[in-house]
Amino acid sequence: MDTITVLMPQIDSFSVQAGGSEITSYNLEYNMGSGSQFYEVTGYTVEQLQTKVTVSTLPGVTYSFRYRVKNIYGFSHNFSPLVQIKSATAPEMPSNLVTSISSRNLLIKWTAESANYDPITMFEIEIQNSELEWIPETTTCEGADETIKQTT
Repeated sequence: MDTITVLMPQIDSFSVQAGGSEITSYNLEYNMGSGSQFYEVTGYTVEQLQTKVTVSTLPGVTYSFRYRVKNIYGFSHNFSPLVQIKSATAPEMPSNLVTSISSRNLLIKWTAESANYDPITMFEIEIQNSELEWIPETTTCEGADETIKQTT
């Protein structure tokens, strides 16, 4: 299981947004992109004032979150706009790096590992120069180029 941390904006008590009354709970709900059925994460069954909540998620699933607030008069009539978050993580480091010389060119080949539930959009290719500095190579080996991404 992965986790997603959701931050809800804290509303100042007694403000116009709070209806002039102290906030007593923040209610957070989610769905798994399956339509209109939402499920409570926190704040409805048991009142709570946390505005930062970490949720266990299934990798590769896009979640929709929404929240509302409660004061002595009840919950707000509407929920916040939906926020969609895909449960994905950074890809694994490429492996099996192989280099060779062909004429005056350096050929670099690698194996792309797991993308961790979201497509790889680019590779960053760096070459160490004679001063031992790592310099990104974008002139002849642009890691965002579709052909280079495909052929690694």
